[in-house]
Amino acid sequence: MTQMKNSYDEIKGMLKTLRNLNESKVTSKVLREDDMSTQDKLSDNYSTKTPYSGEKDDVNVINNVEVNISSTDSDDIKLTEEQKTAISTIIDSFRDQVSKLVEFDPGMTITEKQIRLDGSISDVDINFVLIAGEQGGIYVNAEMLKVEQEVMTELDKLMKFEKSFRDAMEPLITDRQNN
Repeated sequence: MTQMKNSYDEIKGMLKTLRNLNESKVTSKVLREDDMSTQDKLSDNYSTKTPYSGEKDDVNVINNVEVNISSTDSDDIKLTEEQKTAISTIIDSFRDQVSKLVEFDPGMTITEKQIRLDGSISDVDINFVLIAGEQGGIYVNAEMLKVEQEVMTELDKLMKFEKSFRDAMEPLITDRQNN
């Protein structure tokens, strides 16, 4: 016998969907349908990503960008100096080639199968995600953005930079998979 859904069940379902959509946003707040203690709320503000069973996390800051690393291998969550240099170089290249007015938030996320760089270009209100590896590409979110020449120029720069990002980050993914 199936139960009839009431408004509480519908709202609970919507909150679950929103949590799943925001799962990769490390610094986002988690929406909860029940009241939590203050300590739980504070800890949820800093991590909404639930590690998989046995997965370990580490956070580094490189060129003022938070780099979150997740892996099931404890040796794999540490970056070598060469990897840190590659990440630093790609961040500097982004600022030089695309926009100096970029905010990398939540920053870079490195998993076993992909490297993702999230950010926003504030002067044109474009949020973007660059992904190397699995599901690679460039993704943008710009709600009701008026398409003007300046916006098109920034999008063109993002498109051109995506190849540089992919070429620089895919060897890092391969190195991590071979460890």
